[in-house]
Amino acid sequence: MTATALSTNLVLRKTVEIRTTVVLAISPDVEDHKAVRHILDGSEWQTLACETCGQARRLLRQASVVLCEQKLPDGDWKQVLKEIQNMLDPPLLIVTSRLADSGLWAEVLNSGGHDVLAKPLRAEELLWTIATAHRGPGAPSLPKERGKSSPQ
Repeated sequence: MTATALSTNLVLRKTVEIRTTVVLAISPDVEDHKAVRHILDGSEWQTLACETCGQARRLLRQASVVLCEQKLPDGDWKQVLKEIQNMLDPPLLIVTSRLADSGLWAEVLNSGGHDVLAKPLRAEELLWTIATAHRGPGAPSLPKERGKSSPQ
């Protein structure tokens, strides 16, 4: 393969990676799904959403970053983390909670999660946390328009 062909192939692979970078939002509250989509609108991130651990199992392999509500109808973030940790190329887990405190934060980090975000989600905090969770080749850029806030 020539240097030009190799370079073109590398650019194409990176473009595909950027287009397929996925944030999976797991929450029983559809307003959370709307907030995440609103915040990530204009970015190169694709958003998937589901409401339960069972639904998440079918989508986890597509995700680069997982946002998971602390408590779910059929389990919690710990069950989602267990599923993630069994994967060959696991996405990073960010737990969301209205009662985010230092105890939950320590538990999530000590268990292998990436971070905890308080709800309601704030745009700048969510964007920064997702960006730091997904560093490396092919990481998508953040939206050009800054300062978006989640819908009320």
